[in-house]
Amino acid sequence: MRWWVLVGSFTAILTLAGLIRLLKLGHGAIDDEAGAMRLAEQLLTGFNASHAICDLGGETAVVFGDDGIAFVRRHGTHFVARRLGNDPPVTRDLTMVSIGHDETMFGPCVLHLATESDARALVAMLRGKN
Repeated sequence: MRWWVLVGSFTAILTLAGLIRLLKLGHGAIDDEAGAMRLAEQLLTGFNASHAICDLGGETAVVFGDDGIAFVRRHGTHFVARRLGNDPPVTRDLTMVSIGHDETMFGPCVLHLATESDARALVAMLRGKN
């Protein structure tokens, strides 16, 4: 194989990778609270979001709405959302908050937050102690 073919192939691969990154194709993260609220409203019929709390990695979010609480998380390159029950079991371990869910196939709802005080505040909100 000639060296210019190898260099040309490598350049083409880097160009395509840069274009994919520029267009954010395959971007699978929750960017901010507004994005989490929009996802919850799109994925859950009749859900009207008021505010949201996102985890550090953009993988999951808890969205509070007029008629309850929803959980949004990444599933591959897509997102899924579920409504949480009235009084979901909540546990906290330092900056990680785990929320129990009735649907076993969906799994636990886990958020990694920046500080312990953020985690305590989220637990208080979930338990209705605003």
